Amino acid sequence: MLAFASHRTHYTNIGIREHRTFSVNIPTDNQVEVTDHIGLISGKNVDKSKIFTSFYDTLATAPMIRECPLNMECRVVQVVDVGASHEIFVGEIVDTFTSKGFLTNGLPDISKMKPFVVSMHDNNYWGIGKHMGRAWGVGKGSGKKDTDK
Repeated sequence: MLAFASHRTHYTNIGIREHRTFSVNIPTDNQVEVTDHIGLISGKNVDKSKIFTSFYDTLATAPMIRECPLNMECRVVQVVDVGASHEIFVGEIVDTFTSKGFLTNGLPDISKMKPFVVSMHDNNYWGIGKHMGRAWGVGKGSGKKDTDK
């Protein structure tokens, strides 16, 4: 499952509400400029489907981006209204796609995908940095007990 919030006036919200599907496409760090560009233009005014190569799979109504190293096709399970401005779409991941070049031992490899994130508090893009430790393991032995605050 995954969730994201979107301003209710965004053109994409119309399609998500209508079809009850969406996709999440993770771009590489070398796609930051084009990714930012498509965030600056509205689908109401520009056909963004011409910018990338789209493909569809099981759900048939969730367009995915072939140029992105990781694509997740999702079925909406809940829409949460958040005040007057936003909606939160909660989706079940139905299928995931990647190219062989982004796999290591048959599994997605983040070091090959080189995704990036946006930091909203300062409006900057950041690449994913170095490996910092194993999840659910790096904190073991920290000396803190669950009751410590």
